[in-house]
Amino acid sequence: MAYCELNKKTFFYKDYWREDAPHTILESEVYHLLAEHDIPHVAQMELGGDNGFETIGHGYASKAWARAHHQIRRLTGHLIVLITKGRPLESFETAKQLVSCVADAMEAHQKAYELAGLLHRDISVGNIMMTLDRNNRQGILIDWDHCVLVSPVRESSRISRTGTWQFVSARLLDNPDAEHSIVDDRESALYVLVWVALRNLRHSLPPELLKDTLSIFDKYIALPLQRYVGAKHKRNALIADTFSSDICLKVPRLESCFAELCEAFAARYKKVLSKRSKTAAQSDADRAVRALQKEILAQLENSSWFYKTLRDFAGEIKEPPKPGVDWFDNMEIVRKAERAGQQRRGLMDAQESHSKRFRGRDGIATPPVSLDTKVGK
Repeated sequence: MAYCELNKKTFFYKDYWREDAPHTILESEVYHLLAEHDIPHVAQMELGGDNGFETIGHGYASKAWARAHHQIRRLTGHLIVLITKGRPLESFETAKQLVSCVADAMEAHQKAYELAGLLHRDISVGNIMMTLDRNNRQGILIDWDHCVLVSPVRESSRISRTGTWQFVSARLLDNPDAEHSIVDDRESALYVLVWVALRNLRHSLPPELLKDTLSIFDKYIALPLQRYVGAKHKRNALIADTFSSDICLKVPRLESCFAELCEAFAARYKKVLSKRSKTAAQSDADRAVRALQKEILAQLENSSWFYKTLRDFAGEIKEPPKPGVDWFDNMEIVRKAERAGQQRRGLMDAQESHSKRFRGRDGIATPPVSLDTKVGK
């Protein structure tokens, strides 16, 4: 935050190192474009631009002592000052509010794409804020520093993959060189909703399963030359309906929302297996499945389908009874379970340290020597 002595107002202040490359657009210029096209649900900028500082590390990249596989980019200092202030999406109070604010952010995302030719490319929980008015919470899409201009004259949008790993689409995780599309950003918004719901809405997952489900968003495989790909866990979770029926959310209609969206995005990854010898009935069934899949994929491309679907479900989700809060800290339950597990392990270690011999259980072999016996003597 920043405070202006002149008009006695506070502002949101952001400064960072931006990549200095031909395909990038200054974030301050992005906010000018958003204002010019009257894009809803975005922050209003007071001022912004480069601050005159540049990095020098890239000048040494060709030196003999430099590590050849390290890509050193030229960076330029950039700052923006925003009039609009907000609060984190994770501080929502009701499920209706959560879904509605994500719908607002994705409407901003769509309008920016259609009217200003901007693709955000970093839909994440940290980049969707809520307005401060408690009686009229609205979503705000922020952090446009990774966005690109979508233009037919641009030869390719196959720039380096970007985004927040937990929320990047399964397609981009599996194919780092794939072109980033608007549907990838919509899939990211689904992951934002699921991730927040797992952590902060009541459901039936025990702590161990909650940790395991949340780990889906973090898994990766490290390849040579510092390249990383997803481990297909997101893809499989969509296909297996892990993010809806397996969670058993306590908020009516929200599970239906997740089920509908997961089924739609799963169509990007489902394959209809073809066998050489098939009956006529099997062939007809396959054709029907392919036709449905094609219809769903076309729906994913529809300009307003995603955010309007969220709005429809937000309208169906009821406000909770008094005190009127759906928010719940599931992670505290996980932390308590971890502390209890550590205490149990500590007690077991203490008991074992007073024993002369490990006790084998459930078919686990007992070491043939006592704990105070030194090997080789």
